[in-house]
Amino acid sequence: MKNVCSLLLLLIFIVSCTPEELLLGELPAEKEDISYVDVEKALEAGEEQKPAQEEMPEEPETAIEVEEEIAIEPEEPEQGVGVEEQAIAETKEEYDKLITVEEGQLVKIPVRARDPDGDEVKLKFSKPLNENGEWQTKEGDAGEYMATITASDGKMTVEKKVKIVVTELNEPPRIKPIPDVTIKVGDTIRFEPETEDPNGDEVTIAYSGWMTNAEYKATKDDIGEHEVIITASDGKLKDKKFVKVTVVARNDPPVIEPMADITVSEGDTIKLQPKVKDPNGDEVKITYSGWMAKDTYTTNFEDEGVHEVIITASDGELAAVEKITITVKDRNRAPNISIELP
Repeated sequence: MKNVCSLLLLLIFIVSCTPEELLLGELPAEKEDISYVDVEKALEAGEEQKPAQEEMPEEPETAIEVEEEIAIEPEEPEQGVGVEEQAIAETKEEYDKLITVEEGQLVKIPVRARDPDGDEVKLKFSKPLNENGEWQTKEGDAGEYMATITASDGKMTVEKKVKIVVTELNEPPRIKPIPDVTIKVGDTIRFEPETEDPNGDEVTIAYSGWMTNAEYKATKDDIGEHEVIITASDGKLKDKKFVKVTVVARNDPPVIEPMADITVSEGDTIKLQPKVKDPNGDEVKITYSGWMAKDTYTTNFEDEGVHEVIITASDGELAAVEKITITVKDRNRAPNISIELP
């Protein structure tokens, strides 16, 4: 009987202690003295206070978690929802990841897979991906593709779908060759570059450097050499042309003040004195042609009539011409008497 009581007391002691107290070998303070415990009551108490068996968590089903690390991700969309975003949202359930690349870019999908049970996981990639989860796109691959990534531990499999959108390769616009330009002070230069875009994109033209617009009128302060940068852009790619513009001083022709026509009589001397100036301060040479070959001429009795004289003023490059009319009137001469002796 004594052994039975001792065994019952030991059971009550074990039931009443927490696992930590049993491990540490300590008794709770309020239960240090157990020599006065009534066995029957203790048994009853032990049955009533016997804790319910702790529920063990359910064993999870064997599953494989796949985490994709996509090397090439689509650009962050701008604020607002566009048509493309709406379309993606509507078909979101059809794939797990979306990748957008350009023709010629490398699609790379490194995948990390782990198994909660520690089983070895094997990965499999469907076309167009290779066994390493990569695809080197090329020109002509534009389109939409659906690739499946399968992870398996030999018993269970998990699939992830990746939608790959390959856009047409965006080639830069091209500006046709533009020759260098030489203008004079006061001239207006205007650029009208011819461009073409292989993708048919809209092209905008911008100017920088000496000019910020397509048109400019040169002043005397612009004399010298300048560089104009012409840029054609399709919004993503650009083409540039560098044009040298040389501004030289304008060589304006000399100016001859208008001259009145001249009327003289036979025997008179004509002296021409044209007033000439050059806007650029260049040296001016005056020549005469027509009825007179120089600025001074003495008429004779054979010059009666109307004549034209051409006055030319030249700076060596440009010339001005003035024409005047010279009228020579007949002079009444005294009769000539000669006496002839027999």
